[in-house]
Amino acid sequence: MLRPGIRMYVGRGGGRPGVKHIELALEGLGVDAGVVYKSPVDLGVGYGLSAALTLGAALGAAALAGRPMLEGARLAHAIEVRLGTGLGDVAAEYYGGGIEMRVRPGAPGVGLVDRIPHPRDLVAVAVDLGRYPTDRMLAELRDRLAAAGDRYMEELMREPTYERFATLSREFSREVGFLGGDLEGRIGACARYADTYYAKKRVLLFLTYRDEAEALAECLRGVGLAPRGFALSEAGAKIFTDRRR
Repeated sequence: MLRPGIRMYVGRGGGRPGVKHIELALEGLGVDAGVVYKSPVDLGVGYGLSAALTLGAALGAAALAGRPMLEGARLAHAIEVRLGTGLGDVAAEYYGGGIEMRVRPGAPGVGLVDRIPHPRDLVAVAVDLGRYPTDRMLAELRDRLAAAGDRYMEELMREPTYERFATLSREFSREVGFLGGDLEGRIGACARYADTYYAKKRVLLFLTYRDEAEALAECLRGVGLAPRGFALSEAGAKIFTDRRR
């Protein structure tokens, strides 16, 4: 989980952003509400934004309807499955926890998410490499992702440490084709400033330390990339109510 995440307002009246996930969340809970959100990242890159939008809208709608938050979270998961997007991101984002390991698939309350301890001063530096919508990714890589994913998860669960995660995440992104040789060659000189790097869809992510983050970012800018920094969030979704409205 990365911080800052999205911020979303769900309230009576007002407009909506025209995102299908949000519309389905409101419809599923029978709520007519306006929705406004602010995000530091774009859809279709690999940050799990579709799941975050779905979850935020569903939790906000549940709060307005006086329904349990878990009901909203489960609806958000069902929408992601129906649309073929988040692939388990809802449960991870609902619970939060830095570096997460999805031990058992399913909606919040059914699936199981565990946490991998990591160094306290660890931060993330990310580079967007373009859009890669999930439906296209699945059409091109479904079998490869399924086979490799099971194998790498078994390896990680045998040794669920930060060091093992750092190694396996990079190997996995190479094997499924997210991380190509040309890209690795381009960033090779910058890797010394990070513990590890890997790619998820079209996000290139480095895990480094606060005192190395600026040197890493400067190196990446020097090879023509546009890095951005994130902290690791230890918390999941948060809901605030405004009683004045």
